[in-house]
Amino acid sequence: MLRSFQGGDLPGVLGKIEEGYFDSLGVNAIWLTPFVEQIHGSVDEGTGKTYGYHGYWTRDWTAVDPALGTRDDLRALVEAAHRHGIRVLMDAVIAEILRHWRKLGQFRRAHVAVGAGAHRRLQAEPYIFSRTLEAAGGGGVDRVLVAMDQGEGAKTIPVFGVFTDGTELQDAYSGARGTVRDGRISLTTAFGLILLSERQRGSGE
Repeated sequence: MLRSFQGGDLPGVLGKIEEGYFDSLGVNAIWLTPFVEQIHGSVDEGTGKTYGYHGYWTRDWTAVDPALGTRDDLRALVEAAHRHGIRVLMDAVIAEILRHWRKLGQFRRAHVAVGAGAHRRLQAEPYIFSRTLEAAGGGGVDRVLVAMDQGEGAKTIPVFGVFTDGTELQDAYSGARGTVRDGRISLTTAFGLILLSERQRGSGE
């Protein structure tokens, strides 16, 4: 099973362009693998460690992944390709962007506190905040906690003052679940964004 980068980079493609390899094949377009920066390190999805070689785990859409090269390497590749009459296509996993915004929208719709709740900063760096909204007429309290830039893999998020020990929480972004212990919750996800709320149990649970 393919789990990591297997070699090959932008300077390597540039070299093949300049030596005329693609010209000899009659190639007039090159379709590049997603080259934007991916999350660093590995993620264990339950079947072993996997790295973001596939382009699905974008960390920064404005940067080139260091495993493939630099922005200067990319610029040189495109300029060389154009000199040889070759067009360059950028592959991008746009579906992941749509999924990202869909998850944010679903979380906002499920929790009115996201838009209307009282804001409280819990940590400045990396940024963590909570929103709390008390429903009128004793209709309950809606609490959410958002943790940003947490990195991939295992992480521990402070939730003291928002959720009490023993509370079962769910991350709406990854689906991961956990229980608050000593004012913190530990989760393992492939994402740096965490959207926490109390777990809502179904009728069959």
